[in-house]
Amino acid sequence: MDTRQTRGKPAPEYLQLAEGKALTVRARRGTVVRSVQGRVWITQDGDIRDYVVPAGARYCAAGRGRIVVSAIDGDSRIAVSHERPVPPGLWARNAVRFDVDYAGTLENAARQAMADQVAAVIRSAWQGVRHAWHRLVHERVNMEAPTPMRSRGYHC
Repeated sequence: MDTRQTRGKPAPEYLQLAEGKALTVRARRGTVVRSVQGRVWITQDGDIRDYVVPAGARYCAAGRGRIVVSAIDGDSRIAVSHERPVPPGLWARNAVRFDVDYAGTLENAARQAMADQVAAVIRSAWQGVRHAWHRLVHERVNMEAPTPMRSRGYHC
């Protein structure tokens, strides 16, 4: 796993999964597999249940055992990390949990994307207005410009 540190904890390891491909993770109590993009299917040795983890949710391992992660909806991206299992009651069994703070992050990203789209439309409209204005001014200048002497038939 990645050995970088984030706020005193090991940073998560980000991994890409192609659709239909599987990845094996050695787990212990406190191992977390977070789906960052796409949906993944998770099964762990010793657990008779399988789990589907959508984007924005995480699978929390309650014990040791090999975890097999498979992408089921196109390419997926996961983050594998380890958390201290506190409080112990939440780590009594394997579970999928939805991260509320991640939902807020997604909402903010959606708002930013919408603001970027509006800004692009305004920028495009402004460029169209500037182009039309320059064309109008250029035509007006050409209409008001005096005709050169040669074009009037005078030769100097």
